[in-house]
Amino acid sequence: GNSLFKLSETITTFAGPSIAGILIALVGTHNLLYFNFFTYFLSGIFIGLITKKYKSQNSVNSSIMNSIAEGVKYVINTKKILIGTILIFLINVGYGAMEALFMFHLKDNLHLSAQYIGLIFSLQTLGSFVAIYAANKLNKLPRGNIIIYCGVIIGLGQTILTFSNTAVILLIICRIVIVGSVTLLAINWFTLRQEIVPSALLGRVISSTRMLAFLALPISGMLAGVAAEYISVSLIFISAGILTIVASLIGIKTSLFETQQSIDQPINSSNK
Repeated sequence: GNSLFKLSETITTFAGPSIAGILIALVGTHNLLYFNFFTYFLSGIFIGLITKKYKSQNSVNSSIMNSIAEGVKYVINTKKILIGTILIFLINVGYGAMEALFMFHLKDNLHLSAQYIGLIFSLQTLGSFVAIYAANKLNKLPRGNIIIYCGVIIGLGQTILTFSNTAVILLIICRIVIVGSVTLLAINWFTLRQEIVPSALLGRVISSTRMLAFLALPISGMLAGVAAEYISVSLIFISAGILTIVASLIGIKTSLFETQQSIDQPINSSNK
């Protein structure tokens, strides 16, 4: 299910910019906004067609503040989820710093044309397609291990990307590897939470972990933007890559990483 969800997201990410480019040429930028509105309107209609009612299995007071508190409490008390959340946060710090400056790097540092930039953003989604296929092939491996390995690969990709200034093909390969690793990491992190967290608390835990993980993106993007005024973008990419690699390697020494002897042991909510 998580793989299919990411597949849908990847297809739209791949097709969206291409469709937008064609429509901008045909109807103009401003008129394209009306088309964009129409797609959101259709999305609302389809969501409205969902008729199955969700019945909460939790009888606890469902106020917003109580829900948030319960989600955060579960994350803090469940070691594997807590460590995973911290690791994802640190990986997002490095990844967010690179993403915030990537377009700037392509246009101002490498002086690439719009055609080349469009090609790079289209081709990098190939990594997601490969990752979706790999996710189903690797489902026998511990999910925590895959998350850690993906973090290391993301960091290596960021670091190598720095040396691709004169080779666009190397830059494209790095982006395919990075985007693919991010997708594979996301699928396994989604699934790991679903396997561990009781269904009655799943929504609250996902909200709490996503809030903490995605908080890293705007913070790292802002810091990277400020740093770019004083140091080179290449140095920022290398620093972000090293941070991602180090954080991931530290994860090997935590309960998120399973040794060969514990691979066959089932994961349940008592693993804390």
